[in-house]
Amino acid sequence: MQTMKEKIESWLVEEGQFNRYVEHPNANWVLLANHPKNQPTTVSVINPKISPDRVLVEVSVTIADDVQQLFQKLTQPQRERILRELSLELNRFPISFGMIHPQGILRQLVLQHEIFSDGLTKHALFTAIQTVYKAFLQSQWLLQKELGGQHTSGNDFGIGFRPSES
Repeated sequence: MQTMKEKIESWLVEEGQFNRYVEHPNANWVLLANHPKNQPTTVSVINPKISPDRVLVEVSVTIADDVQQLFQKLTQPQRERILRELSLELNRFPISFGMIHPQGILRQLVLQHEIFSDGLTKHALFTAIQTVYKAFLQSQWLLQKELGGQHTSGNDFGIGFRPSES
């Protein structure tokens, strides 16, 4: 019988999205996937040590320095309004999320969807991956709209997002 990790890895390989396995001190294992296939967005599939009966599908985003500088140019009420709008927008998705935003300057965004082992199917996994990815895109578009897309990081994400590996 396949372990949960082996099953998920085989599904990711079948769909051409498996990237690699990485170590993390708080996880039994972490599998990285590229979603959409052959794209630079990294989605982590994590089995946390604290709760081995579930997997977390996560996109963790480090906000580029030039985008943080755009936040710094705003007034505190403007920053709070953007962060509130981002929170309201992300609440539309069946995910959990967290933001690190000292003084109202967004530095990191973490988007997660959890699947318990008794509900783990290929369909549930890829639905979770797609849901987290869509939340990532929505946050990107909202920030681009609010900040005017004036960035210099030169990557494909439009507002200077750098998906980070969990």
